[in-house]
Amino acid sequence: MISFSKLFHPIWKGWLLPFTIWLLFGTTLLFGGFNDRTEAMARLLGPSRLSAKTDPKDLENLRNRMVPILMLLEKGSRTNGPSPESLLENAYDLRKDIGPFERMLTSSALLKNWRDAHAMGLFDEESGFQERIAAGRGAGERCVFEHIVLPEALPAASTHLANIRIVDPGRKSEANRPPTQQELSYQSQLEKIIAEISSRAHLAKITNPPKPKPKSTVNSLGQSKAQEETLWKAEVTAAGESFYSKPNLRVAARVSATPSHLSQGCWEISATITNLTNHPTEVEIFHHILGTTDKKRQHYRMAEGTRKLLLRAGQSSTFVLRTKAEGNYKGKADDLDGLSKAERQRSSVHCRGFVLRAIHTKEIVGSAVTDRGLQEYVEDSGALARIPAL
Repeated sequence: MISFSKLFHPIWKGWLLPFTIWLLFGTTLLFGGFNDRTEAMARLLGPSRLSAKTDPKDLENLRNRMVPILMLLEKGSRTNGPSPESLLENAYDLRKDIGPFERMLTSSALLKNWRDAHAMGLFDEESGFQERIAAGRGAGERCVFEHIVLPEALPAASTHLANIRIVDPGRKSEANRPPTQQELSYQSQLEKIIAEISSRAHLAKITNPPKPKPKSTVNSLGQSKAQEETLWKAEVTAAGESFYSKPNLRVAARVSATPSHLSQGCWEISATITNLTNHPTEVEIFHHILGTTDKKRQHYRMAEGTRKLLLRAGQSSTFVLRTKAEGNYKGKADDLDGLSKAERQRSSVHCRGFVLRAIHTKEIVGSAVTDRGLQEYVEDSGALARIPAL
């Protein structure tokens, strides 16, 4: 059997592995850089928004879109590549949302603008863009960005990358002048782009129809909120004066989620209010979720709010209450505790629990708390107002 190592002269054996590593690393670095630049260009070449109305900011927005593209093209021309032409071609290959004619005309317009900008010396040593002309006609003056076809003539093209050019002040188009034959010809090209975009959008609607609108929220009985309210009003009418009497409610709640990826870093409280009386009622639910500081165990309000419930006889209503994400309380709770820098690194956020009160004509008709330690906040609602809200 022939040994593979015998195929190489001894003098090359010591260099084979380093050379292979250098070759692989250099190739990866080279093409990786190409890919990064191509992907960056592809992001900049996204579809232009067409509009039936013109906006005074259209030209400025086009200028802000085009300058980063020109800088990438200039960088490609000064380094090992890809060349400006190849860069645009490769970037457009990554985009599946731009038609062939739009691609062709926009590429030509961008390359012309890059060549004109390069000739005017609008790039610094780092390929950065500067508006002061450094070479040729108009040197020392600021270049001018203008529409090729005026927005008044073709409003839909006022936001398209193919409809902007860079000129020196001496070549700036005069106001209120009639379009040249060349500009009229170019307008017809832009109209083809608009037609292509419209056609592709129409085809996309056919091949990818919009998702149906979600159905209106319904309860466990399949009733919408409007249907529920209609039934409640019918019961109120039938109940007569008993509707105004004090209801018997069951108020229940529990911590249903703690901070996690699924809860988006929040605590969640699941609450259920049940009307145990034989007539409808209207109540207001006041809820508070309380936190406690890490060191001094001071209470503070994490979340609070109210909601009105229209309950028929025997009906239950379930809803979920949420705090903000855990990180929203960390710094403020540490400030409340007066923690040092070292203590802040070890502290954490704590949710103490919840307080729910059901109010009917200014009277408490039901409540729920995490534990008896929070009952004082039910009996003395002013106590809640006296603790800080974070």
